[in-house]
Formats: sequence, structure tokens, C-alpha cells
Amino acid sequence: MRSDPSILPFESRAVSPIVAAFMMIVSLCVTAAFAQPSASDETKAQSWIARAYLPDDETRLGEVRVSEIDGGLQIRTLLYSNLLKRIVAEIEVKCEEGWPDGSRYRSESRRYVGTLQAAREKVWTRWRDLSNRDRARSTQALIIDFVVTDDRAEIEVGVPKLSTGASERSVTGIERLGDEIYPSRFVHAEAVRILEDQFPARATELIAMLPTPDE
Repeated sequence: MRSDPSILPFESRAVSPIVAAFMMIVSLCVTAAFAQPSASDETKAQSWIARAYLPDDETRLGEVRVSEIDGGLQIRTLLYSNLLKRIVAEIEVKCEEGWPDGSRYRSESRRYVGTLQAAREKVWTRWRDLSNRDRARSTQALIIDFVVTDDRAEIEVGVPKLSTGASERSVTGIERLGDEIYPSRFVHAEAVRILEDQFPARATELIAMLPTPDE
């Protein structure tokens, strides 16, 4: 009996050049997909020494990430929420409490709050100008970096470009907004306050890693 070629094992069938080429392309694409690092892989590669979600692990509107940098620390507050206006208002309340009228760095605190408000307004305006579909898929985001090292004491505010994967957010770019200069003691004091608020169990350890300001 002559066997039906349609039921021959795959290895014995003739494969046309077009099909073979298609299979090769698919194979290369699959290999490339697995070779690309995922957002979660990128997150694992970060050198954070401390991390806390805002306001807590369940309601994640942002997070604070602490990294060692140039003999000091970078304390990064990353906000990703359409409640950004309310969050910035809460930061303002903390600044009012920390630097009330008559305190040494009251004016610097007000400038810092003003910078945050202007940045938040810019982020909101861009979000508002999106189409309804894009707005529904977008989240307002803001980044605040406190950098305290032997030769730097800076507060940098900007708009982050985020990559999201496996529920993690990686910062792939930052558009810096403003170029404010603050006294190093003010930057140091605000950095200490963030560490005490967000990492109470490790505050002493982390604060000890901050260089003492000169002035």
C-alpha cells in the first residue's frame, strides 16, 4: 500500500524556501525577544541600598530610593500618580512644619516648594493636553533627587521617562526642570528628614552616610 505523504513525519517532508525563510525569521525574533533585558531585570541591577513605597506598600503612589553615589547618597523620590497635586501639597505641609516663619531656611524652603509646584503644573498641563485615550493610559510622574556628597549638595527636580514591567518602574530618562541652588545645610537637613520619615528603622545608619555640610 502506498503511504499518504500528508501523514509523513515532519522531518521527511520537503520544506519550500519561502517556508524555511519564514521559520528562520520567527526563530530569530523569538531569540531576540528572550535576549532583551526586561524592565524587572533592569530594576534588579540597580544599586539601591534602601527603598520605601509612598504612602505604603499597598497604596503605591510613588517611592523613595536611596543609592550610594560619590561618597554620599542620592535620595530619589519618584512619584507616579494622577493625585500628584495632592502629593505635592503634602510635601508643602511638611516643609511648612519643618521651616516655619522666622526659621533659618524659610526662604529656601519656599523656593523649593515653588519649584515643585511649577514642575507639577507643567506635568499636569502636558497630561491634560493628551487625547482622551492617551490620558487614560498615562500617569503623571515627577522625580525629586537629593544628592549629598563631599562636593555636592543639590536638589534636582524633573520629569522622568518610565519603563514599566512586572509591576516595577525603571527610570530611562529625566527631563530636568529648573536649576535652583540651595545652601548645603538646607539640602542636608531635608535629606535627613526624608530618611527619618521613610526609613525610621534604618535612619541612623543611612544618615551616617551623609557627608557633613561645610557651611
